[in-house]
Amino acid sequence: MMPILISAAPLGLNLIEILIHLFNILILVVVVRFLLYKPIKKFMAKRAQEYATQADVAEQTTGEAKELKEKYENLLDNAKKEAVKITEDALAVANANADSIICEAKKKASVIIEKAEEEIKIKEAEEKESMAGAISELAVAMATKIIDREFRQKDNDAVINLLVGEWKKG
Repeated sequence: MMPILISAAPLGLNLIEILIHLFNILILVVVVRFLLYKPIKKFMAKRAQEYATQADVAEQTTGEAKELKEKYENLLDNAKKEAVKITEDALAVANANADSIICEAKKKASVIIEKAEEEIKIKEAEEKESMAGAISELAVAMATKIIDREFRQKDNDAVINLLVGEWKKG
């Protein structure tokens, strides 16, 4: 007798074979899930966690770098302000010193001018006195020649002193 064949499907497959293939695929999916999918998923989760940690570290490092940058910029700004202040203070001190030196020089100059004026007055008085003596001698000599006789000095001193006194006043 001939074995009874279950009717063949249009592509030469029968229902039992299809069920066996589906059962094999189901077993393959379950095995692959436990052997490959879960370890790969664990590996990927671990890797994602590492990336997140690295991103946090990078963000923290970036924040610290920004803080350091701000700190150093503030220090630089403070240093610039301090340099400007020191320069201004030095300029103010230099101006004060210059003013005191100029003031002192003006005082010395005025003292020197006063002394020079006093010396000029003294020399002028000395010159007037010496000229008074020379003028009196010249006047006597001229008078002697004009009158052609000799006058005595004592006789003429009173008149000469009177004339010289008027000359010194004027």
